[in-house]
Amino acid sequence: MMLSNCDESPPSPAFSAPEAPKESVFCLSDCLVGQTVCVNRIETTEVQLQALQFGILPASQFLIQAKLPAGGPLVLRMGPMEVALGRALCDHIFVQPQPERR
Repeated sequence: MMLSNCDESPPSPAFSAPEAPKESVFCLSDCLVGQTVCVNRIETTEVQLQALQFGILPASQFLIQAKLPAGGPLVLRMGPMEVALGRALCDHIFVQPQPERR
């Protein structure tokens, strides 16, 4: 399957979080280091299964710990756990920013 960069395709009802305003939803690849985000939707069954292996589901929250250079993976912190996801996978996971905790 060919993965394209941040396609806006219809969400899968089984893998979507509650609706958010469209302008506040973007692909995981576009996140900034230090940003906390919540998964809004995950495209395609194949990507859903891959994300599930890392414990990523709609409504999951995590911190963008690092973005490795040259198109390398994103490092996400979910509680005490860190995972590295390749950009091809991140391009098909859509998130929305979360307010900073004080």
